Amino acid sequence: MGCILVFIYVDDVSGLNGDNAIAVLYAAKKYDLPELVDWCLTFPISKLSNIFLAFDQTRFLGEEAFACCCLEHIDLNADALILSEAFLQSDQKLLCEILDRDELMISEEITIWNAALRWADEKCRQNGKEPSAANRRAMLGPALFKIRFPLISQEDFENIVPSGVLTDAELVSILQHYSRPDLRSAQALPAEIPN
Repeated sequence: MGCILVFIYVDDVSGLNGDNAIAVLYAAKKYDLPELVDWCLTFPISKLSNIFLAFDQTRFLGEEAFACCCLEHIDLNADALILSEAFLQSDQKLLCEILDRDELMISEEITIWNAALRWADEKCRQNGKEPSAANRRAMLGPALFKIRFPLISQEDFENIVPSGVLTDAELVSILQHYSRPDLRSAQALPAEIPN
């Protein structure tokens, strides 16, 4: 934390960067350095190396306004950010929170599925497990039910089926959604089926 010492002794924040801004914020709050806290909170969000971690940690630190700005940045840049390595470092709770947002600006819902599957594969790898259908489903947990499968085109959904992540009952429910346009409403899918 040389950045903090430099700030304390010579009032210089040139060492503040996208890799350390949130850690410096934590230390500045801990050691009651309000000017450094202010510098950290004015750091450009787009330059943070892990926006997901920044969102989670600044919220934990009680910096709700900064956390909201992080979330807005995630929403506006979701297509690129959910494909990033930083996204894969998120925990399941944060994954659920991100996937649950209606404000995510994504080009297609299939992008969410692909990102969630990459995330599950990474969690399998981190836990020394094979990325089998059962393990992927277990890693996703409640995040699986945040994916809005009815918004995925039928053609794209047909590529999801072989993954084996969805149960037969879930597949039938979603396929009925495609085959019965007259039943295309939230009530057409049981609550326990991903919608």
